[in-house]
Amino acid sequence: MTVFLLYVYMKKSNAHIQLGKDGEQLAVDFLMKKNHKILARNWRSSYLELDIVTKFEDLIIFVEVKTRKDSTFGLPESFVTYKKQKRIAKAAQAYINKYKIKSEIRFDIVSLILNDKVRKLRYIPNAFFPFVTY
Repeated sequence: MTVFLLYVYMKKSNAHIQLGKDGEQLAVDFLMKKNHKILARNWRSSYLELDIVTKFEDLIIFVEVKTRKDSTFGLPESFVTYKKQKRIAKAAQAYINKYKIKSEIRFDIVSLILNDKVRKLRYIPNAFFPFVTY
């Protein structure tokens, strides 16, 4: 019984990972159609990660992608919490330092709901301002 439950859990986990990958690919496709140049995907610096980094006009944009099967527990973008925003900002700072970025930057979110019946993408430019203290 335990082995079966573990297998079911692993299967759900793999499906969850695939959903995230599918969402990120759709986000990249969308951004490219909007004339963004993709600079990085899943960029890492130690424990920090940026989903997508793009260049659009004179801006460097850090894009967080959130994908869910439905909105039962809230819209995907609502899972970009204040704590997550701070982690993204730290990763962005590491990216800026590594590549000596001098451009203005922006933080956007691509929110997706993907399932057999629905494919909904919402793009939120200027989604948050992590360097502002309240």
